[in-house]
Amino acid sequence: MKTKKFLILLSLFGVLPFELFGASSEDAALNDSVAFREATKGTASSDVSSEVPASENEKTKRAVFSNRRADGAKKSDRVAKKGGNKTNFKRSSKREAVDVQTATTFNGTSAVASVKSERRKKNSEVSKNSAASSEKGEKPLSKAEIEALKAKIDWDEALPLSPAVHTGTLKNGMRWYIYPKKSDCDTVSLRLLVNAGALMETDAEDGLAHFTEHMVFNGSKHFKPGELIPYFQENGMSFGGDTNAFTYYLHTCYKLDVPKNDEASLRKALTVLNDMGFEALFLQKEIDRERGVILEEMRNRQVDTVRTWEAANRFIFSQSLLSKRFVIGTKETLNAMKTEDFVRFYKKWYTPNRMSLIITGPVDVQKTVRFIEQTMTQTAEKSAEEPDIGTFPPPQNGLTVKVVDDPEMSNTYVVLTAVQPFRGSETVTLKDKYRES
Repeated sequence: MKTKKFLILLSLFGVLPFELFGASSEDAALNDSVAFREATKGTASSDVSSEVPASENEKTKRAVFSNRRADGAKKSDRVAKKGGNKTNFKRSSKREAVDVQTATTFNGTSAVASVKSERRKKNSEVSKNSAASSEKGEKPLSKAEIEALKAKIDWDEALPLSPAVHTGTLKNGMRWYIYPKKSDCDTVSLRLLVNAGALMETDAEDGLAHFTEHMVFNGSKHFKPGELIPYFQENGMSFGGDTNAFTYYLHTCYKLDVPKNDEASLRKALTVLNDMGFEALFLQKEIDRERGVILEEMRNRQVDTVRTWEAANRFIFSQSLLSKRFVIGTKETLNAMKTEDFVRFYKKWYTPNRMSLIITGPVDVQKTVRFIEQTMTQTAEKSAEEPDIGTFPPPQNGLTVKVVDDPEMSNTYVVLTAVQPFRGSETVTLKDKYRES
């Protein structure tokens, strides 16, 4: 059988994909969730009822972005009238229903919130407004008008934090973000983001960050092994749907969607996240049991798409830890891990100042802050220094080409990857968000 090939092309625009680390400031991380992004209209404030007058730059920015959305809506309408692409519409619907992804930072703490997307509703409103404007004889902005407006915008302006978002820092250094969002249901979404991921591991610890994520569900101070999942189920939460976690290069995120908006449920949910962040037991018996789950996960990853992705990373990030860390680890390191390894990694990286707690839903802010202060009482500890993740030299001869072969690939792919400088803790600006839109 003829071997198919996976082709990677690299351009000379920098040294690191933006998508790898996402936004690189706390406020930008919040803006990357739908809930926070839709509320972004001014500077940060602790008064959710306050109205922040839009600056001239803000008004101009909205006009440019709104025109782009309207153009997109018109294109969708034209496709729909012609019969459309059913597959693409179906995929779009699925994307709109999934939870919002995370954003992270290298030097600092990020925030994550997960709420239901209202993108379809917004697109529908844009289409209606566009149609109404056409009936009134209003014309969309011309390219020249758009360029004139863009010239007035300060593209280096930092993305503002919505005035609807309340934020603060506990005495131990943990950051908290609360977005009191009105909803027809009582669901409250909580996320604990820990700035500890695969790049914090040593060679002998390869896979330990992900293994740790699994183990915090298997025994803690307030939940003995086997008690946590039944608690979720008894309170209407499905494991995997309403409760889950994931590990990436620089962060690990723990997710809880609580169906009841009452004091008892919220306090219990905070206790669960506190246990995950600071009170995991790491019993050897449970480690040995969960090890089989991790190894099975590794076996499921033995497919052509994962192998080509790993080969691509080894090529693109050859002088960085990114070429050696693929989150899952190796059989050798996973089989050698014991209680003391988990405890050492946990105490070193799971410190309050490396964490952010994000809550969104129909909550009372003052009461919720009080619950947080009464629950997240872990004393502050000195955080470990950031890991040395290596260097990212740019391609030297313009376009760099790499061919990856895999005998199981059923298609030939050509991928063009544009890379850009890793910005570290720099603030995300309007220029970045306009490029993404």
